[in-house]
Amino acid sequence: MGIIADIFVATPEAAADYEASQLRGRSAHIEKYQPAEYKGLTPIELSKLWALIASEKWNIEKHMLTEVSFGDGHESWLLSFPDPFVRLLANLNDKQVDQYAVEWAKIEAFQIADSTSTDIRPIVVDLRRMAKLAMTTGKPMYLWGSL
Repeated sequence: MGIIADIFVATPEAAADYEASQLRGRSAHIEKYQPAEYKGLTPIELSKLWALIASEKWNIEKHMLTEVSFGDGHESWLLSFPDPFVRLLANLNDKQVDQYAVEWAKIEAFQIADSTSTDIRPIVVDLRRMAKLAMTTGKPMYLWGSL
């Protein structure tokens, strides 16, 4: 099945209920959170995108998402996107989306998965869309993941 990675924007209270919401019914959950759903995307890949967009050397301590909570046995996790990363994502133009999709597709995890920039571009588009929503609503942007 692989790693599940859902990206969404919500209040901290709603984010804390994300995993439990899934158990109450998929259609209501999707309507409430409207997540961008991916498989195989981890916080490491997202941290590398952050460094790439910021034109910085990747640093795991500087570019990691913020830990919010972990499920039983650490088989699920909820992380928030730091504001500087959200701002960078929200301000990407279409040309930059294309550029960063090409560059991000070159990281090892995507190379191993044979992912191309065509595969990666929709992720960058969704990240930008979620970041814009976070900026306009004032709500945090989250990554919920599960093994």
